[in-house]
Parts: sequence; C-alpha cells; structure tokens
Amino acid sequence: MAPGAAGQDHAGRSMEPSSGTSGWAGHPMPPKPAQQLPREAYVSPEWFERERRLLFGRAWVCAGAARELEAAGNFTTVLAGDHPLMVVRGEDGVLRAFHNLCRHRGTELLEGSGRVERSRIVCPYHRWTYDLDGTLRAVPLRAQCFADLDTGNHPLLPAAVAELGGLVFVHPDPGADFAGWRDSVEGVVWPHRFDRMSAGPEVTYEIRCNWKVFIENAIDGYHLAYLHRRTLGGPRADRNVWDVHGRHLVWYSTETGRKTCLPEAIARSAAGSSARPIEGAESGEYGGVFFLFPSTVVTTSPGELSVSRLQGTAADTCRLSVRVWQRKRAGWERWLGEQDSEEDIKDMPGYDAASGVFRLAHLPGHPLETGDFHWEDVWVCEKLQRSLRSPNHRVGRLAAGPGAEAPLEVFQRNVLDFLTPDQSQMPAAADARPP
Repeated sequence: MAPGAAGQDHAGRSMEPSSGTSGWAGHPMPPKPAQQLPREAYVSPEWFERERRLLFGRAWVCAGAARELEAAGNFTTVLAGDHPLMVVRGEDGVLRAFHNLCRHRGTELLEGSGRVERSRIVCPYHRWTYDLDGTLRAVPLRAQCFADLDTGNHPLLPAAVAELGGLVFVHPDPGADFAGWRDSVEGVVWPHRFDRMSAGPEVTYEIRCNWKVFIENAIDGYHLAYLHRRTLGGPRADRNVWDVHGRHLVWYSTETGRKTCLPEAIARSAAGSSARPIEGAESGEYGGVFFLFPSTVVTTSPGELSVSRLQGTAADTCRLSVRVWQRKRAGWERWLGEQDSEEDIKDMPGYDAASGVFRLAHLPGHPLETGDFHWEDVWVCEKLQRSLRSPNHRVGRLAAGPGAEAPLEVFQRNVLDFLTPDQSQMPAAADARPP
C-alpha cells in the first residue's frame, strides 16, 4: 500500500497521514507539489537578512536538552536571528531565558555553555553583576558614577523559554506562544527520556550551502533509495511518509505496513546487534525524523536519539551542531566500553583541527566512499548550492507524494508565511513572495 492511502497497520491503527491543522497554522501536503521559492531565496544576501529578521527573529530555536541545564548556574547561549539569547537555571530551580545583553552598554554577557561562578552573571566589560533571575545586583562605583541609578529598573531583558520532549526552546519575545507551536506535534513526540540516556560530544559541521538547501534535503524522501542506496538502503518514495503537524513534519518508514522509525534495511541490521535499546523506546513504532520548524531536526531509533540544530550563517553557508544521546550505561559497561569524548572526534574523518569543526573539504576520500549517509547529504547539498549560482538554474517538477518531494512545498510555504509584507499577521496559507 502506498503511503498516504487510507488503511490500517498491523495493529489496526490508521496509516493515513495526519493533517496537523491544529496549533500553529501550517499547510497540508499538496497532491501536486511545486517549487514556491525563487532562486534568489537561496543565494541572495538580502533575502537571507530578511529571514534572520522576520523568520529566525520570530521563531522558537532549540537550545539543547534540559538535562544539560539541571544545576543552578548551568547556562547555554543561542542565536535567534539577530537576537543573542541565554538560558540559565536559577537557584530556585527555574529555567529562564534572557537576551544576552548587559543593561549598561549592551555587551554580550555569556559565551558558549557552562556554569556561572558563585551564581552571578558578571559583565566582562565593566562588571555589572546580575543574579540568576536577571536582577541587577551590583554596579562598580555606583555612588560615584550612577548616583541616581535604580537597579530595580535594570534587570536583564527577558526572553521566552519552554520544553518539548526534554528539549529546551527559546524565543526572543517573552510573550511568544509556545503552546500553539508545540501542541500540533506533542502527541507524537519521541518516547526517549533524557534521564535514561548519556550525551556524546557535540559535533559541528560547516556546510557550504544555504540553510534551506540542507532542510529541503533532510525532508526529501525521494532521494533515499538513490543517493543513500549503499548506506540507508532506501526506502523508496512509496514506502516512506512525512506527516504534517502544524508547521512541523514527522517521518516514518512504511516498508513493513507499519509506521516505524527506521528504514527496514537498517532495522534488520540493528536486529543482529548486541546493543541494548533505550528503555521506553524499544518498539520503534514512532517517528524516525522530527523536523521542528524552522531549524531543529531530531532523529530517533531504539538505540539512540540525535539532536541537530541548524543555523544559517550567510546566504550560502550554514552551521550544523549535532549531539547524539545513547542508552545510559551501567558502571561495569562504562568500565569495559570505550566512551566518546571531545578527543575522540578529532580522529573522525572531516575534522579541521584549525577551526574545531567538520568540513567536506577535509575528508580524506570521496564522500560516497565514507559509508556515512550524513556526508553523502553534505556532498549533494554543496553540489546543489554551486549549481544555484547559475542564472540558468531552474527547478523542474517535484515528485508527488508525502514520501517524495511534497514536503518541500509545505516547508517553503511556511517560510514564506513569515516573510509576508504584513508582519502583523501570520496567514495559514499565503502565496505572497517577499519583494
């Protein structure tokens, strides 16, 4: 049975893709998909700056797993469009988000991730000091230099923070609607619990393509059986499906007649492994890829969960940060087995010691010879970006089907919704193109 056709799986559940019309208004899967974005959307610096301001500056961005921010003073920093944000755990256990800006001269306060000392956020420029709840606590030479300063009127500027499936998301607007963004996908979210998993090191890739090129490749089911025939082994476009959930998309293999998280070739290989699955994720009957609009991809299997956070850095480049979570090992297993570390990643193919990131140009051989589907994707995305430079570049017909290229139109329409000239409205369906 082709994905999208009415019917039931082996457990008697409907296999018809969900419409996902609740929550944030999205777009249905089109029966005859067509390219919605012009070539300029992938190469124009002006278009990219518009996306930074109108899309990423008004979107929920993943800041990592809540488990990485458990202790008071734990923090991480992210960029949402032009907004530098920080997330910090307070001494009261509450997770808060702020704009990463000192209220004195606007200096960036924190860098990267870690834990602040003595539960204080201290500006490195003039040592204005804040409590973990954002209150301005101390100003050097306040009596001499700021005699009439009311510290109560100068807290850190708040941002919004919330959680979905153990992941933390932030938004520059403290009043942003998270329930609408979350509710359409919450009912099908991955079953993995982060307290039952351990995190590997975060690996960062610098990719020479527009961020949308990378996302469109990630949600394209048509290429799986061809580009990845030697790594993933498919499935074909009529044996996988993307379901629409508001602005989000969730992928399943339907090769066995059930909706499962893995291509059948990978599932058969994993069945012969001695690796133990993560508690609660054993069945595999859940989504295998969750694209959370606009830039987060969560990939699942019974044995691991990976969180990929994409950031556009220019019109023709992007940065992908990936952290893999696996079953938490018992003490004896940790003693016997090798543990991934920051040092281990330096021996992985593609690592650039000078910058600490992975690049296609640093692979020792051809990407198709690595046996790694991720490098196959990076390779084809960079090839496509080079071709987009041609004034003669045109997109032909898109392959029909929710397991083919129809998800590309859904994604592109969602992008266009944020770029409409009337910023006061977020239409459910719009053909408007940015000027």
